[in-house]
Amino acid sequence: MHPSFKVTISTAVQYALLLLIGTTVSTVVYAATVYTEEGVVCTTIQTMDDYISTTYAPPISSLTAVGDLLITTYCTSKAVRVEIGNGSPDQIIYKYGRYREVGGTYKKITLTGSKMQGAWIVGHAKATLPIVSTRGGYAGNVLAYVCEKSNSVWKCGCKDVECSKTAWVSQGYQYTTMVNTEKTNKTKKKDTKNDTSPVYIGRTET
Repeated sequence: MHPSFKVTISTAVQYALLLLIGTTVSTVVYAATVYTEEGVVCTTIQTMDDYISTTYAPPISSLTAVGDLLITTYCTSKAVRVEIGNGSPDQIIYKYGRYREVGGTYKKITLTGSKMQGAWIVGHAKATLPIVSTRGGYAGNVLAYVCEKSNSVWKCGCKDVECSKTAWVSQGYQYTTMVNTEKTNKTKKKDTKNDTSPVYIGRTET
C-alpha cells in the first residue's frame, strides 16, 4: 500500500473516533490588552519617525547618543500614569505640565518628584491623569517642560540638535482594544488532549 494512502486513512479514522467519543464543539477565547492597576506602556511617540508636530518639541532627547525617551505613558484600568525624565541630575522638569484628551482643551497638572530645586524637579517627575474611558482608541497627550545639561549648559525643550528652537515637550497616549479574557465551552465528553477548537479575537467595550 502506498504510504500516503496509509496516512489518509489514519487521519480519517482519528477524526471519526473524535466525533464518537465527543470533543469540544465550540470554544471562544477573547484575548487582547487587559489593563491592570500597574498599567502597560501606551506611548504613541517612541522614535523620531513617530513625531510629526511642528508646534511642540519631540519627547526624545536630541542631546544624548541613545536618544532617551523623555516622557513615557502607562495606561491603567483607572488612569494614565506619566513618567518624565531618566533620573539623571542633568535633567530637570518644570513642576507644572499640561494634558488634554484628543479634541479637548489643555488642563494644568502638577508634577511630583523626590528632589525639588525651586520650581524644578530634578531627574524624574511623575503625574496621574484621569480618564473617562478605557475604550479602544481613547487618546490624549501630555506636555512637560524638560531641560537637559549639555557641555555645562542647560538646554530646554529642544526641537533639534542645535536647540535653536525651544518648546514644550509633547507625548501622546492611546488605549488599544480593551477586552476581558473568557471561555465559553459546549462539549460532549470533552477530550482535552485533542482540543483543536478555533481561537477568535473579540472585543468588549466599557
